[in-house]
Amino acid sequence: MQYKSIFNYLVILFITMPAISYSQLSGANNGNPPNIKWKELSNESARIIFPEGLDSKAARVADVIDYLNKNNRTSIGKAKGRIDIILQNQLTEANGFVTAAPFRSEFFTTAPQRSFLGTQDWLDMLSIHEYRHVMQLQFAKQGITKAGSILLGETGWIAMAFMAIPFWFTEGDAVTQETLLSGGGRGRSGSFMAEYRAMHKAGVKHPYEKIRNQSYKSILPGRYRMGYLFSIYGRNKYGDDFWKNVSRDAVRYKGVVWPFSQSLRKRTGKNVHKFYKMMMDSIYNQWDKDNQVLNWRNENEVLVNKPIPKNKISYNLNPKFMDENIIVLHSGRDRIPGFYILDKQGNEKKLFDLGYQDSYFNYNKGKMVWTQSKTDIRWKNKTFSELYIYDFKTKTKKKLTSKTKYFSPDINLDGTKILLVNSDELMQYSIEILDSKTGKIIKSIPNPDNIFLSSPKWLSDDEIIAIAQHNQKNALMRIEIQTGKMIPVIDYTQNLILRPVVNNNYVFFSGDFTDVRNIFAVDLSSKKTFKVTNSRVLASHPDVSKDGKYLLYAEQQIRGYDIKKIELNKENWRPVTIEEPIDRYKGLAKLINAEGGNILNKIPKHNYTVKDYSHIKDAINFHSWFPTIQSLNNDFGYGISFHSTNLLSTLNLSLTPAINVNGDKKIGTRITWNKYFPKIHLGYDIASIQYEKDKKYTHLLQNYYFTGIEIPLNFSKGATNRGINFGINAGFQKYNSLEKGNFGKPEDNFVLSSTINFFNERVKAYKQLNPRFGQDLSIRFKGKNNEISLNNNYSVSLDGKFYFPGISRTHTLVLSGHIHNDNSKFYSIYSGNWIRGVTNLDYKTNRVMRAEYGFPIIYPDIAIGPIAFIKRIRANMFFDYGFEDKGINEISSLGVDLISDMGVFNFGSVFTLPLGVRLSYINRGANKEFNIQLLLFQTAL
Repeated sequence: MQYKSIFNYLVILFITMPAISYSQLSGANNGNPPNIKWKELSNESARIIFPEGLDSKAARVADVIDYLNKNNRTSIGKAKGRIDIILQNQLTEANGFVTAAPFRSEFFTTAPQRSFLGTQDWLDMLSIHEYRHVMQLQFAKQGITKAGSILLGETGWIAMAFMAIPFWFTEGDAVTQETLLSGGGRGRSGSFMAEYRAMHKAGVKHPYEKIRNQSYKSILPGRYRMGYLFSIYGRNKYGDDFWKNVSRDAVRYKGVVWPFSQSLRKRTGKNVHKFYKMMMDSIYNQWDKDNQVLNWRNENEVLVNKPIPKNKISYNLNPKFMDENIIVLHSGRDRIPGFYILDKQGNEKKLFDLGYQDSYFNYNKGKMVWTQSKTDIRWKNKTFSELYIYDFKTKTKKKLTSKTKYFSPDINLDGTKILLVNSDELMQYSIEILDSKTGKIIKSIPNPDNIFLSSPKWLSDDEIIAIAQHNQKNALMRIEIQTGKMIPVIDYTQNLILRPVVNNNYVFFSGDFTDVRNIFAVDLSSKKTFKVTNSRVLASHPDVSKDGKYLLYAEQQIRGYDIKKIELNKENWRPVTIEEPIDRYKGLAKLINAEGGNILNKIPKHNYTVKDYSHIKDAINFHSWFPTIQSLNNDFGYGISFHSTNLLSTLNLSLTPAINVNGDKKIGTRITWNKYFPKIHLGYDIASIQYEKDKKYTHLLQNYYFTGIEIPLNFSKGATNRGINFGINAGFQKYNSLEKGNFGKPEDNFVLSSTINFFNERVKAYKQLNPRFGQDLSIRFKGKNNEISLNNNYSVSLDGKFYFPGISRTHTLVLSGHIHNDNSKFYSIYSGNWIRGVTNLDYKTNRVMRAEYGFPIIYPDIAIGPIAFIKRIRANMFFDYGFEDKGINEISSLGVDLISDMGVFNFGSVFTLPLGVRLSYINRGANKEFNIQLLLFQTAL
């Protein structure tokens, strides 16, 4: 029975391998600039690899990891092993991950301006959260999951682990640990349960399958939130070892089918669906009791935007007063973020799209400032945050800085100076004042203690307001511009303070001083704090009219965010007594005691020896191996591919021995070196093959030598993804006889190939099938000759694809063309741009023109048991027309693809599987036929 289960799950593994690659191996080959001097330090729990200058930060990470490893394994098990952690300091994104192939963790060191992990140090919280993932994977290496790691290496290990354990549980368990082992964490955030509270307010209970797989048509709590509730509820109800025991049986695949749910049912009598319902009934009942004693009504509340339709999702964020109108950052599931102006009636007018951007911007005196993310032209692991300004009078947009790491800009009352945060690559923080015309630095405000600062706002020409984060707490500070002296307005607290706005003698901000995030105000003179709004879901992004009479804010509801306006009446404000720590979930205190509580002030400091990181030492690191199917000497072959990747993903190597049905044998090697500006490719194949000539057979030794370079360039900017890739490869193929006698052999030959790809596409919104506007062009050439000079033995292919808007924002018209000339006797270029529905097209010489119109039909959100969840059914109508057989024979196809986008197994929240059917009518002159084909990833099977 156990061997049968191993076979069944290995079959599923190969089907779902694209999901594993997408979600967990996405860090590979991103590339770091070659001028970084990498260092390392280590202890028995971790090796930290970091850029020069981050010694103290790396040492702190090592101390935290070592403490966790030795003191906080009670709820996860004792499986141990050292982990490699890379500190990435070139990125402006605040993130981190744990992955395999190779097994490592990466921390992005730039801390977020608006913290989502609490008031604690960014790297401390990353260490707790990400190391929990390390523990989970180490714990999972037992039973059938361990067998997967033996059979397929690290790829098999992580794939079997994630097939057994849902993504929501791994993330929820990590959120639980970051909450229990610190004074913050998402579990204490007043915004973390906002989507669930919005569902509760609307009287909606979405089923487990829908939350697990997510949806195109509904705003749902993500896997972090659902997993956290599961984790806390289960440990409170069944004990601290509960999830450890559930997980142990799951990774061992006891019960064979749906092991996590079966393990849960074994211990509770309920599968995961019924357990979720029981949990949510308990939570909703508690919120019902809370609502009976709380008055959630806001006096004189006015909806600014038009009501969000039932079939729409709309995000209206960071509203700003602008004379008689309001500026808002608006987006939706069918539109990318952009700046919009709302008039008094709630009618919207778009200024321009933004694409990748933080929701933070500010407006004053007819000018608006914000920052936009930009990726380095070559290195994906290097990004910038650049400052922009828009002048409403001249209607011009201008980039003020380039290759900077600027955040949270604020423009002064007369529109001449900009205040912002500079967060550099060595984690040094400063507030700078820039000229709004030139972007040049006027003043850098002293910050001798390197306190983390965020969201600065002008108070006067001599003072500013900013949020300071220090010693695991945050405070609202008045800061003198000349001296940098800080005076607390709200003293250091573990309750989050976010997005301050200054108006007269008050600072308004969104904060977590109660169970639900709301808008608060603090009197600059008395330093008394008041609760201004009373949302039962979430109120944030405050702004106050210049006359101080009205407050704008964004309030979450079940279809997105509404913009609300209320009249400011101090008689309705409620005084706030700051209490801490605040536990958002009943029973959290019990679990804190079991885990030992906040560890961040308990961790001993150690001295480490810092040394240069050795690229050579880690150059060869075989981590995964799996079966492959390939063509060998024009026959079906099979083999095993062994893969090696170094920790910094600069050197990739594969070694593939293979054999075909005739006994021909080959060993192939490929190397990619990605450290410098061009990628360098090298390869060598050696094969023993059977050769037939004049009905006589002999055995030959075939040697193939390969080299090439590739230059990927990224020019993406704002709402446009743009780039160009160049590649050129050369190979030499030589034959030697392995037998006595002269039976003849193929001629030695030289192979040259080159590729140019260009893309220019608008950023896609979540529901959009394709970019609404864009162009993809490629030219490919391959030539083969027994001499170095090319003759007629070549193959060339030109492809173009052009995207245009359809009737609706989720519809797309795509026109494409393909020209293919193949005069090669031995070698051809494959292109997927053929005539659809045709299974026997002569591709030696053809011309193809294609037109297609794609659109969604319905968003059913239907579960097919625990296997799949249908999120969307869409259609792609097409007409293809072309010629084959050197342009002589005319051929066309007319048809439609009906595709179901599904979440499958445990991967529905990170990966969508397109599965469908193609119906096509083929016209080949006298021959006409109707075809039905199955589609997987839009490829006919």
